[in-house]
Amino acid sequence: FLAGGDLTLGALTAGGAVVLTAADDLIDDGNLLTRLVGGGITLYADRIGLSAASAVQIDAVALSAVATNGSLFISELNDLLVLGAQASSASGEVDIASGGNLTIQSAIANTQVTLSTTGNIFDDAVVNAGINAPEVSLSAGVDVGGPGTPLDVTTGVLGASSAVSGIDLRVHGDAILENVVSAGVGAGVNITTLADGPELGTLFVQRVSALNQVTLDAAGDIVDNHIVTAAVDAPNVFLLGRNIGLATALEVNATTLLDARPDLSANINDVDGISSVLLIQAITAAGAPIRLSSTGGSLGL
Repeated sequence: FLAGGDLTLGALTAGGAVVLTAADDLIDDGNLLTRLVGGGITLYADRIGLSAASAVQIDAVALSAVATNGSLFISELNDLLVLGAQASSASGEVDIASGGNLTIQSAIANTQVTLSTTGNIFDDAVVNAGINAPEVSLSAGVDVGGPGTPLDVTTGVLGASSAVSGIDLRVHGDAILENVVSAGVGAGVNITTLADGPELGTLFVQRVSALNQVTLDAAGDIVDNHIVTAAVDAPNVFLLGRNIGLATALEVNATTLLDARPDLSANINDVDGISSVLLIQAITAAGAPIRLSSTGGSLGL
């Protein structure tokens, strides 16, 4: 269906594909009981939804959507495969909420991508485009990514939370880890980076927290960027990078440093929070200078 201006969306149900195009905006009618229902839904307009509170409501298997002159706001009832969601204007953002699982093939914006779900946020494990925006916010009731299929992200600033299980991300290029928290008992955070063009794959860590283990595996450096709490906060910590901490030590609040493997150097400080003793199981460094310190506690080998 093609509309010459705005198109206001109420209840529409199709057994197969739904394709809607508007010369101006696609606007939800605001009725929580009405939504677009179809196997695959394709949307194209200046703006798709007007805000997170007035998102276009859908119940689809798969979504392809492009907002050409604004932002894209979608509220999905159940599981959704995001084949492509793009806000192509300079100020556009992508915001998708789901009552089930989100599987992401591509979500791209020039400002921010926000994904929230009561279930899991999965990578499609096929296309590496993944999520690409200057700021990315991920919130899942269960997993963000998964072992063997990390969620691909290209961003400058990353926030992620998992209420029940773990977080597994593959970051392309450099990123600030603003607030990455796994709140599940026994769950952890696993973040790897890849070099991308001139960016080495450096992690600037403000806060990464888990109730079990944090693993940071950086192609570049791991740099302390904390503001209040320790940069890395978990009982067990595993760190790999070119430099782990620079002139400023990487602050950790841990019980066990499982391993630290710097290519060039390591400067790590344990702040006395979880335990008065940081047990160091291993440090693997081929000729790299190592500096370990503890604020208010002690180090155990």
